[in-house]
Amino acid sequence: MEDDPETIAGLVLAAVRARDTQRLDRVGDVAETSRDRQVVEIARAHLRGDAELVDALARDHLVDYPDSLVVAWIASDAVLRARREDHA
Repeated sequence: MEDDPETIAGLVLAAVRARDTQRLDRVGDVAETSRDRQVVEIARAHLRGDAELVDALARDHLVDYPDSLVVAWIASDAVLRARREDHA
């Protein structure tokens, strides 16, 4: 697979939207750069429902890669889910 962060981000986005951990595992198998591996790990934490870890990892990731829209989306979704759970 071409080492393209947009390609990996798109695959991660599809896996998260489908809530498909097996698909995310396959993406993780082809993620070559630290940036891509970070995106995959943030998505894994999100699918596990670990909002605190998502927040911490996403903040660090976005410092280095502020253009990472998928990570920003995952982080915002994790916050919204955590707020809903707090109010349930």
